[in-house]
Amino acid sequence: MLALRYTVFAIASTLANLLVQYMSFLFYDGIGSLYIAMFSGTLAGLVLKYVLDKKYIFFHQPKNKKDDGKKFLLYTSNGRYYHRYFLGI
Repeated sequence: MLALRYTVFAIASTLANLLVQYMSFLFYDGIGSLYIAMFSGTLAGLVLKYVLDKKYIFFHQPKNKKDDGKKFLLYTSNGRYYHRYFLGI
């Protein structure tokens, strides 16, 4: 069941990423629009995935906003590390 949830959350975050990128191009299609779309889509997918993982995969209740912020930075750093590792960078 946990693997199914994780898969569904990964798909949901990917769809959120693509939707926000698409919407970004609808609002702005000028210089740097690709980078703005990539940044905003990545941020939307990352935040959604973090919230879903935190609540339904890890069952974590943060103590306060500062604790939640620290966990988000660790979550993001961990993802960046593994992404570089698997790409061989």
